[in-house]
Amino acid sequence: MAQQAFSPAQVSPLSTNKPLVVICGATGLLGGAVADALIESRKFRIRGLCKPEDFGASRELQCEGCEMIGPLPCPLSLLFSHETHL
Repeated sequence: MAQQAFSPAQVSPLSTNKPLVVICGATGLLGGAVADALIESRKFRIRGLCKPEDFGASRELQCEGCEMIGPLPCPLSLLFSHETHL
């Protein structure tokens, strides 16, 4: 089964009055620990970036309340990861 890309447009908006933190590598060891801590604090909106091979782990973060962008096909995608999506 082919993996399906997802974007912030597919994620219901979380509290928009909280500061946004974008985590590059949110599914990795360090990025994942940062994401978990920020999610637990409930003080921030978290947007995680992931690579194609991290698709499954990104779904887990999304279920915990993290907005996920990915899989990222190229570095150019980073330019659009911080823009406001309605």
